[in-house]
Order: sequence, then structure tokens, then C-alpha cells
Amino acid sequence: MREEHEFHEWLERTRERQLRWAEEQDPGDLLAGTALADSNRLSRGRGLPKELADFLTASRQRQETIARRRRRLITVLAALLVLALLAGAGALWQWRAALAEREAALSRQLAVESGTLIDVNPELSSLLAVQAYRTSHTSEALSSLRTDAYLPLGRRLLGHTKAVNAVAFHGRTLATGSSDGTVRVWDTATGRTRGKLTGLYGEVNAVAFSPDGRTIATGSSYSAWLWDAATGRARTPLTGHTDTVFSVAFSPDGRTVATAGADGSARLWDATTGKQRTKLTGHANTVYSAVFSPDGRTVATAGADGSARLWDATTGKQRTKLTGHTAQVVSVAFSPDGRTVATGSGDGTMRLWNAVDGKPGPRGGRAHRHGALRGVQSRRPHHRDRRHQPSDAAVGRGHPCDEQVTDRSYRLRERGGVRPRRPDARHRKR
Repeated sequence: MREEHEFHEWLERTRERQLRWAEEQDPGDLLAGTALADSNRLSRGRGLPKELADFLTASRQRQETIARRRRRLITVLAALLVLALLAGAGALWQWRAALAEREAALSRQLAVESGTLIDVNPELSSLLAVQAYRTSHTSEALSSLRTDAYLPLGRRLLGHTKAVNAVAFHGRTLATGSSDGTVRVWDTATGRTRGKLTGLYGEVNAVAFSPDGRTIATGSSYSAWLWDAATGRARTPLTGHTDTVFSVAFSPDGRTVATAGADGSARLWDATTGKQRTKLTGHANTVYSAVFSPDGRTVATAGADGSARLWDATTGKQRTKLTGHTAQVVSVAFSPDGRTVATGSGDGTMRLWNAVDGKPGPRGGRAHRHGALRGVQSRRPHHRDRRHQPSDAAVGRGHPCDEQVTDRSYRLRERGGVRPRRPDARHRKR
């Protein structure tokens, strides 16, 4: 009874829609979706009037037509989607290829720049080589990276704001003097600053550690000072020079300090009291360097008058005058056994002398054709008018080799792999 009742209700509703469709032929009156599914279920196995059967047939045909159109539309959209994906993949491949080409070109450019800087700024050269390889693994980048890998290990100590003029080691502690008027004390293991000596007037041209490492001597414009190496406090002024101090050195026993300056004199001071013991006079012009012999009994000085001189460290009397250079003598050093003195000059030569009688020994050739021979003294005097810049730092055995620069930093390099410096401009005789 329930089925019959549902069928008769459906029959009435469908008959109304069939009559409207027969009159207006409006496809919207045809059955679709759930209504068509219900009609197929309720009319199954029942005899229907012809007009209703034709109405149901027309509804089914319209539904099938709509389904076919939908399938065709989906097929077209799927094809368009595939084409779009293919086009996108092609564009992505072209973009990646162009990007890879640009990165390869940039990598090659960085590798070339790394090669041009390897002798001038090894640290920057290494950074550029690494960046070149990271940008693109080109053969040029790999070659540059391998070249820089053979450079000696180094560390740059940053902190000074002007040129670094002087350096001195004591164990793993390094002191640097700069044109910014400061001295910095560094831990060479970590590269960190341990202390900073301030209050100096003008450029710092010379620094030296006492043998026990507790005291630092500095030479700068018109002054020399002794400092507590641990606290960085000024301990004693060495008052007497009337012009720039270019050199400071401790005696082997640490009791005496030697200084040399642009006033034409070298002076010996008591390292405890700061009182002047004696004044070494005889040079006719600037004295660039003063160093002690290994036994502390003799002081050697080098001057702009073209001579080096040996002095009795106790009495201050001149023992020997070493003559033979044809230009200013800018650096001097004793051999470890104290029997030989080496001098370097603006005439481009170095000479060896007998430390006892002052007689000349073997003469160095003119390998330094562009200026004064340097590097045989433990500090680098640096005159305020830049006309006198006599020696680079020589480093004691077992320490990293040093490299003085004027780019406000100081570099440490392992011994054995140090590249030679470019010779500086020839010094003019003052």
C-alpha cells in the first residue's frame, strides 16, 4: 500500500511536468538527477501511458547528453592542464638553465678575482675562492679553491684604526703598535685582544717585551714609555728624546732599555726606575735602530748618516764605527753567538761585520733593488713624515711569522709558508 501510494504521488507530479513540457518543450521541465532516478525506480515493471513513457525517455536522453558533454569538457580541460604543466616545466627548465649559466659566469669571475688577490690579500682571496665554489662548481672555482688551500694558515687581528708599524712577541702574546696612537696586546692562539695601551702621543713606531714578559717598552712621537704588560697601565716615562723615537730594545737581563730616535741619539735607561744611564751620541742624523748583543755588553745602532756603530753598554763609549754603506742604514742585528753584526741599508745591500773589531765580512748582493734592505731588526720605526720607514719585524724561532700591513690589521702566518713581501719604495736620505 505504501508503494502504491508513493507511485500515485509520483505519477501526479510527473504528469504535471509532462504536460508543461508537452506545451512549452522547455528542457528544464525534463527530469534529471534524483527525480529521474526515482522515476526509473518507481516506473520499473509498470505500464505507463505513452506520453509519460515518452517524457521519461526524453529525460533519460537529455541526461545522457549532459553526461557526454561533461565528459568531453573534462577531457579538454585535462588536456589543457597537461599542456600547461608541460609549458611550465619547460619554462622552469629554461629558468634553471639561465640561472645556472649566470651562476657559472659569476663563479668564474670570483675565481679570477681570487687569483688576482692571492699575493695581495690572501685572506680575501680565500674567501672569494670559497664563494666561487659555493656559487657554482666550475672548474675555475675548483682550481682557485685548490690554489688557496695551499696558502699557509693565517689569522687577521683587527682592532687598529690606522697603519700597524711595530710588532713584538713574547711566548704566545703579541704586542702591536699603530699610527692610531695605541698598542694592543693579543693572544695569538685565539686572536683576541688581551689589553690596550692608550695615552700615547702620535704614532707608535716601536714595541718590545722585557725578557720576563712583564714589561712592554714603546717608542712613539717624542716619547718612550714602560708599561705593565698584565694591566696595560703606564709604569715609567723615559724622558729625554726631543724627536720621534724609532726603536726600543731590552737588554738580555731585562735591566736596561735602549732607545733610538730622530734626534740623532740613542739612550740607555734603567728599566726599573726609568732614569737615563747614558746617551750614545755620534750619529750625524736620525738613529733608526738600537739593539743589544746576546751577552748584553754591546749596543749596536744604525743611522741615517750611512753608518752603524758599536757601543759599550756599560760606559756608553763608542767602540767601533761600521762604514761602507752608501745610503742610510735602517736596520741592525747581532748573530745568536754575538760575533757578527748584520746591517741593512737604503743602498739595497746588507753587510756582515765582525762584532769585535768592526771589520767587514761577506757583503750581501743587491737582491733588494727597489729600496732599503729590511727585516733584520725586531721592530719597525715609522717616522711621522713617512720619509723614514726602516725595518720589518723579525720573529723568534718557534713563533708564527708576522706580516706588517697598512690596512689597519696584523696578520699571523705559519712559518715555512710565508710569501715574500713586495719591496717598498726606496728611502731617501734625510
